[in-house]
Amino acid sequence: MAELFSSRGKFFGTATNLPYDDEQYMSILESNEFSQITPENAMKLESLVPHAPRQYDWTTADDVAGWASRNNKKLRCHSLIWYNHLPNWLASGRYDNATLLSIMTDHIKTVVNRYRFVCEAWDVVSEALNEDGNLRDDNIWYELIGPAFIPIAFQAAAEADPDAQLYYNDYNIEKSGRKVDGVKNIIDLIRASGARIDGVGVEGHFISTQVPEYDDMASWMREFTDKGVDVVFSELDVRIRLPGDHSKRGQQREEYGTICAACKNNSRCRGITVWDFTDKYSWIPDHFDGYGDACMWNDDLEKKPAYQGCSDVFEDDD
Repeated sequence: MAELFSSRGKFFGTATNLPYDDEQYMSILESNEFSQITPENAMKLESLVPHAPRQYDWTTADDVAGWASRNNKKLRCHSLIWYNHLPNWLASGRYDNATLLSIMTDHIKTVVNRYRFVCEAWDVVSEALNEDGNLRDDNIWYELIGPAFIPIAFQAAAEADPDAQLYYNDYNIEKSGRKVDGVKNIIDLIRASGARIDGVGVEGHFISTQVPEYDDMASWMREFTDKGVDVVFSELDVRIRLPGDHSKRGQQREEYGTICAACKNNSRCRGITVWDFTDKYSWIPDHFDGYGDACMWNDDLEKKPAYQGCSDVFEDDD
């Protein structure tokens, strides 16, 4: 798949936790199916600084970075600042504005500098918006720093690695509406501060039968690219109401094709990352009761019709 995407100047990648004991999985991951990987958890704040401020455990993140380098995979790094899954010392701490601001900027600069020249792109801030497009208030960064936490985070990342692509990442922005407007406001906020943003990561956790039509998808994608930023699908999957069957997977095939076509036909859509490539390690069943079958490969690591739906789009020269 990666070669098809590369022929259009785009990447095709996957999130992974590198299950080394699964030889078949690792063989597929090492193959030319993927040109890029994203660490699913290894570079989140909770994983890097689990116990106390500045007491970093680099073991897993370094392993991911080293594996990517050895296997000639680009590395899209995820995620510097997120409201969720914070270590207990941070979530339960009592901090004032200045202290939390120092924690945030120090963390960003420490991590980004360590992986400078290794991470091609960073999700700098993830999921800062409510569904109505306003900044979410159940967010320690917003609560104590205010909206400025976003441009400050982007500025810190840019200072640590001027060459990395810097992204804002969020879900439910796969159709035009108030949340898309909220992302555009974030782009304006970052730029008004003098900081840099290079792109928007559209998570793309779709529900089969609810995937937008091609024209609608192309439209919201242009809303972002017309702002002068790139777009990627950063966490793509299309979940099915279980049990899956031939008909449902046929529908899913068409939906993956629509998503891939929308990216293919927008010159500023830089590529697609699937949120692991196999149902065997998909996060969906543990988070969405009654849903699964969301990935391009099944539990037995066999390609599903969804794979063909995407590859057909890139094999078509029209």
